[in-house]
Amino acid sequence: MDEEPDWSTLFEGTKYKGRLVMRDYALEGIAIAAMYVGIDRDRIFKMDDKELAECKKARISQKKLLRTYWNSIADLTNLFAAGEVVCAFS
Repeated sequence: MDEEPDWSTLFEGTKYKGRLVMRDYALEGIAIAAMYVGIDRDRIFKMDDKELAECKKARISQKKLLRTYWNSIADLTNLFAAGEVVCAFS
């Protein structure tokens, strides 16, 4: 990567399309989406329906950018070692 990633890299990173990966854990993915859309950290686990809908929209649009979702740290390690991904939340 050319620079240190931020949350937008995982949601807007068309430059890295197909080389991004997220953990296959819904709670974590929703929390990351909440931070990306600008929901205050103290509200992440207390979101209202509108905020949750924003996160859902972000996660759905993110899917086309991802290579895959990883389950174990071994999966993630192998994806990086093979050069298949350049950025992950882990």
